[in-house]
Amino acid sequence: MTDPAEKSKFIKDFFVHISPGINISSVAMKAIQQQEGKADPDSKCFDQGSKEVTKLLENDQFPRFRRSDVYLKYLEALLPRSYAERWETNFQALLGNQIGRHYFRRFLREIHAEENLKFWEAVVEFHTQPDRSVAMQNMARSIFQEYFTEGTPNEIFLPYGMREMIARKVKNKEVDMTLFDGATKHIEEILKNDPYVRFLQSKEYRDLLDRLK
Repeated sequence: MTDPAEKSKFIKDFFVHISPGINISSVAMKAIQQQEGKADPDSKCFDQGSKEVTKLLENDQFPRFRRSDVYLKYLEALLPRSYAERWETNFQALLGNQIGRHYFRRFLREIHAEENLKFWEAVVEFHTQPDRSVAMQNMARSIFQEYFTEGTPNEIFLPYGMREMIARKVKNKEVDMTLFDGATKHIEEILKNDPYVRFLQSKEYRDLLDRLK
């Protein structure tokens, strides 16, 4: 946009229609306000706000969309029946597929074991953080508080020594990519036994196969 009149109108419309519902910092908002009323506003005044909104979409709203019913139904429509049938003999294929985990999670919720899969998924997200970074340390602390703290709704049960080792590393900020590896393997073994076998016999899984081509 280069025309001064168009830029002025855009800024005016921004404050009337957009700014009341947008979440940007005071610094980003001030940069836009400083151009309001100028004969030829600088279009770069939106740069900071645009970066903040893009980051919000990427870190919050896009992940939420990927968990939404709309997106899951889209993925389900693309899923071949032959792939879903592989889950009967390949537990890792089930865990590695978002639709598979979705229906497995629903089943686990019914038998009050959902926290195990939620922890597994949290560790997958943990592995996306830069190794040994502050972001990784913060996520490790968050995972520990939610899944390792006694009495919390999502508490998982691990061998005492394994829990204490993770607690010590989180406390001492000795956090790296391997922090939860032992716990993840332990939880996978729990899920692979009775819950996995029962899921393959469940109405959720059989109904899904009937819908797929």
